[in-house]
Amino acid sequence: MWVLGRVPGERHVAGGVLAMLTAMVFHFAWDDMTGLARGNGWLLNLLPFIIAAIELVALFFVLRRAARLERSWTRDLLEPEAEIGVVNPELLAAVSGLRKDRRAYRKWLHSRRRARHLIEAASDLAQQIATAGGAETPMVQHARSEVVRLRGN
Repeated sequence: MWVLGRVPGERHVAGGVLAMLTAMVFHFAWDDMTGLARGNGWLLNLLPFIIAAIELVALFFVLRRAARLERSWTRDLLEPEAEIGVVNPELLAAVSGLRKDRRAYRKWLHSRRRARHLIEAASDLAQQIATAGGAETPMVQHARSEVVRLRGN
């Protein structure tokens, strides 16, 4: 995926391949649980819980890693918008940050509803910029005007 001149490096591709291989291993483990237990009844009863626990750890690891990369890309996409004043620094931090950043932004605005609309509009703007490949399209202009309208400028 091309995002403002950045192509994911080998590290991102290797992580994706590793995630797919991990899914295949877990699928094998579920399908061949009887063979893995080698006839032990107590192990056969315990194995689903062991596999599920390992899968959950792996799933949360992959989700955290993917979310970190997505937040980084969102920040890269919206930084030029922050420089021209469409997105203020607080909104940029909320859109590209963690839950605590969004909560801090809500408190800063003193309006949960307005914060939710602004964060969603800024996310839509980042998505439109990425879809357009950094080009200025009518969809990008519309998303930008929505952020400006919601900010009250």
